[in-house]
Amino acid sequence: SSSLRARSLPPTAPADDALFLADHAHYLSDISRAPFKIPTLGGSPLDLPRLFREVLLRGGVQAVMTSRSFKDIARIMDIPASCTSAAYTLRDSYEKLLYAYEQKAPTRCLPS
Repeated sequence: SSSLRARSLPPTAPADDALFLADHAHYLSDISRAPFKIPTLGGSPLDLPRLFREVLLRGGVQAVMTSRSFKDIARIMDIPASCTSAAYTLRDSYEKLLYAYEQKAPTRCLPS
């Protein structure tokens, strides 16, 4: 919906994404989690920093799961409609790769 798109955060500059990914990797190292491969979705690597920001914008992963908003996030992230498992893949990837980080630092990557 257009109102959802209006509330969406703009993609960040690559430097911001690099800082996010470095901080995320450092956090995973601190909690002794092994490095991971960034999943591919719709033929492109999943934009983890943007996924993180979009979920936080909607109140965190619990709120997104309750409102079943991963489909909306997939649309906002321009994941092709032909990728029929986008909502599931986003949720699964978030739970595996970003949820613990959200619990540790929920506002770390939101713009000020």
